[in-house]
Amino acid sequence: WHTVGSFDAFTSLTAAPKADFIATVEPGFVVLGNINDGTLRSAGLRWSALNDGTDWPVVGTSDAASKQSDDQDLPNGGAIMGILPAVGGAAAVVFTERSIYRMEYVGAPAVFAFRETVRGQGCLCKNASIAINGVAYFISEQGFHRFDGQTVTPIGMGRVSRTFLDTVNREYLHKVSVAHDPNRKIIIWGSPVTSQGDPIRRWWIYSYATDRWRFSDDAAVDDFAILVADAATDAIPMDQLDAIYPSGMDSIDVSMDGATLNGGTPLLAGVTMDNDYCTFTGATLAALVETGETDSNGRRVFVTGIRPLTDAEAPTAALGYREAFNTAVAYTSLTSQEVTGICAQRTSTRYARARIYIPAGDVWSYLQGADVIVQPAGKR
Repeated sequence: WHTVGSFDAFTSLTAAPKADFIATVEPGFVVLGNINDGTLRSAGLRWSALNDGTDWPVVGTSDAASKQSDDQDLPNGGAIMGILPAVGGAAAVVFTERSIYRMEYVGAPAVFAFRETVRGQGCLCKNASIAINGVAYFISEQGFHRFDGQTVTPIGMGRVSRTFLDTVNREYLHKVSVAHDPNRKIIIWGSPVTSQGDPIRRWWIYSYATDRWRFSDDAAVDDFAILVADAATDAIPMDQLDAIYPSGMDSIDVSMDGATLNGGTPLLAGVTMDNDYCTFTGATLAALVETGETDSNGRRVFVTGIRPLTDAEAPTAALGYREAFNTAVAYTSLTSQEVTGICAQRTSTRYARARIYIPAGDVWSYLQGADVIVQPAGKR
């Protein structure tokens, strides 16, 4: 236990059981899940005294009853895999391996009521569920889903779920982690990959604002142990302002009371396998994005160019082409943009796709896709 803002060492809560999960749940309880209070209770929950996370009275005593501190073993679903507060109007939702429970505050003497809202579907990975704006996002044996407190909805079916389940290293499911980037309105899951050990090597990125997915295998950002949600920028000390603003105080173009100088801006962060904490705020890495295929109902087309839909300074483009779905895709050489914004191509094919490359260090904020410019191919 540690008081925020102090420099004292953490103090052990000897009366609290060991647990895999911890959450602060309204109206003022610290709740532990998958507990070990001398006996391993993988489906067990226990919560502190009301409004005092340091007070863990003996369950069943009058002291515990007066402080609404108690415990509960969930009857179905197996081991607890996560506790997320404030989801779908419930005080919390509890994920088990094969069920989802609503946890609702009802006051003394029962304190909490537990309702098994979903049976037969739970959370696959211990560290892979997250709540955003009252909605839970998680991974089950069927892939990526969201839960609004009542209904489970698949968000990765036919897009990424099967690929995730086929490639994740199941020996290290406990290493899968998730974080929220509120600035970009995206959720990022990091997962170990089959036959590559336990570091996070693949990134599954979901935009809940647009309901779109992408994944990344960039070697420059692998070897992470965990992703961190709810990180924030640090404050800038006064003695560093001269280096940042060498022209003096009058050149400072942001508020002295704002988050830029005082910290607190939310951002995505992570911890590497070497236990280094880092933020993803450096220069951009190289980006390679490929579109789906376009055709003309199986007829041949002549591709004359590709227009990258991006604000990047120096994108280049190549054409992926093939004659049939059962043949390998071949690619042209990358070409630079002309003054029209088009990367010239000259290829006759039946199926075409665009490959867009943005070099490392380029300054850009979006890549919406690409226009493949085609015209009917001439007859022989």
